[in-house]
Amino acid sequence: APKWLRERLRTVPRVPASELARLIADLDADDFDRREAASKELAALGPQAQSALRKALEQTDSAEVRSRIRPLLKAPDPWVVTDPDTLRVLRAIWVLERIGTPEARAVLEDLAQGAPEVRQTQEAKAALDFLDKRAAAKP
Repeated sequence: APKWLRERLRTVPRVPASELARLIADLDADDFDRREAASKELAALGPQAQSALRKALEQTDSAEVRSRIRPLLKAPDPWVVTDPDTLRVLRAIWVLERIGTPEARAVLEDLAQGAPEVRQTQEAKAALDFLDKRAAAKP
């Protein structure tokens, strides 16, 4: 099972600061479609965009940018997962934790190298911590 999961799971890549800056700049573009596209992309990035959005909100004079950033900063409940792909990965992480073999642990270690702000990476790290504590507790 871990081998099968390894083939299907990928770490969540970190978004380069330059990409975040470009998307935030596009929030104030003259073209409406470009502003909308940037808003949607930033919303999809979720936690990875939060810090850059807060900084941009403090620094901008544009009412348009402020009106687009404020809803993006309203964080949903972190325990509610609405994205099916995220839920699929979280369930796979929980399965890998239960399996607990060295091969399962290797998959978790790969997933734990993802963007630190995202839930998948945090869950993989928590699973590894749990496995470490369980191994230490065994007599």
